[in-house]
This record gives sequence, C-alpha cells and structure tokens, in this order.
Amino acid sequence: MIRFSLSIPSSVVASKATKTAKRALDIARQRIVPLVVERASAAADKKAPDFAPRYRAAVRSSRAVEVTDKAVTITINDPVVKAVEYGAKAFDMKPKLLARATKTSKSGSAYVDVKISHDKYSIPYETRMPMLHAGIRAGSTAKVRSTTKTEGKMFTRQLHRGAIGNALGLSPKKQKVKHKRGFHDDLIRSSRSVRGKPVVSYSTFRRLSARSPASAWWHPGFKPRRVLESVLPDARREIAGIIRDSLSMVRSGG
Repeated sequence: MIRFSLSIPSSVVASKATKTAKRALDIARQRIVPLVVERASAAADKKAPDFAPRYRAAVRSSRAVEVTDKAVTITINDPVVKAVEYGAKAFDMKPKLLARATKTSKSGSAYVDVKISHDKYSIPYETRMPMLHAGIRAGSTAKVRSTTKTEGKMFTRQLHRGAIGNALGLSPKKQKVKHKRGFHDDLIRSSRSVRGKPVVSYSTFRRLSARSPASAWWHPGFKPRRVLESVLPDARREIAGIIRDSLSMVRSGG
C-alpha cells in the first residue's frame, strides 16, 4: 500500500466541528478530489509515462483520494504502482506466473502461455512495416505473424548466494544470460473494429513451464519514479484556497 497525506491546518478550517465546516468540506471535496486525480495523472505522464495508465486507474479507484477535516490523503493498493513508485530489486517472475498454469504437457510438466503486449513504437521499423502492409492486404480484422528473426538479448542477472552467503555479507554473483529468441520474434499484429474504427495491437506469446530456467523470466526490477510524493505538497495552496472558498460560500448562504 502507498499512502501520502497532506494535513489541513486549523487556520483553514477554523471551526471543524460545526455544521458550516462540514458542509463546506463536502463542497470542497467535489473540487479537491478531481484536482488531485488530475495532478497525479499529469505527474505520471511526466515521470512514468510507461506506467501512466496504471497510475490513472489507481488514483481514480474508489476511495483512492479522501478528504476529511484533518487531511487530504492518497491511498494506492496496486502492487505494481508501489513497485514503480518506490523502486524494486530484480526478481524471478517464474513462481508467480507458473502459479497461474492450468495446462499440462505430455511429460506432465505444468505450463502457461504468457502474453506480452508491445507498444507499436517500441517495435523496430523493419519488423513493424512489413506487418502493417500484410495486415492491410489481409483485411481489417486479420491477424498477421511476423517472420523476422533477431538476436536474443544479452543481460546480466544477480544470483543470490543463499542464507549463509547473506549472513557472511557476500555480494550477489553476476551472471550473463542470453535469450534464445529476439524480443519481437513471432510478433502478432491483431486488428479489431471499435465503434467503426480499427484498433491495432501487437503481442507475443512465450511459453513458461516448470522446466524453464529462471534466467528466462528474470525481471530487471524498477527504478523509483517518485510520481506521487510531490502531488499533494505542490497542490497545497490550491487545496487551502478551495476550502476557504467553500467556507465563504456556505457562510454567505450560497
């Protein structure tokens, strides 16, 4: 869980217990919540654009932004947003992904086909353009599979030395690993019609089984983006102004 809070000074709401103050806060809440959601979304677009849709969904969820006579609070329960916000170390994705497996191979090994979505602009031009032309020729709702093959990516992962190694303070051992296939190999271009307009998506499927090496599903972790920590402090004056305006409106009979 992520929680950020901005205290409301007593000087802003001078008489918290009165009906006037409660009515004013009810009115102010209708402006403060959209303001905080808009500022959080804008911050995500700027600091974590690849995760911005996830941030927007999280701050728009029920009770993500709450306003009381004491504070304005942002509470996020999305574990991915938490990992992106504070950062997370590299980890093996295999155990959690394999827990979703519902199929078994002939050898008795459990497996799952993992769908990986790709932004079209992340796909190399020489891979994407032939698929675009093939899709146009095949029709608006056809699926097209890429035949382009590329080198598997090299990366370095850390191997933890176990409880004894940790107790001795030994640093993790580094190991260079190369994927068997290129990241965009066997890419599928799908097109569907939404309200009369074509919507195109790109995806690949990778099979994960109990026999797959952990190195094939090693997540590099997340760098801390710190998207939300400055949202409330930066909006402090506007929030105070909204509350004061609401108090004035209620006191004047508006």
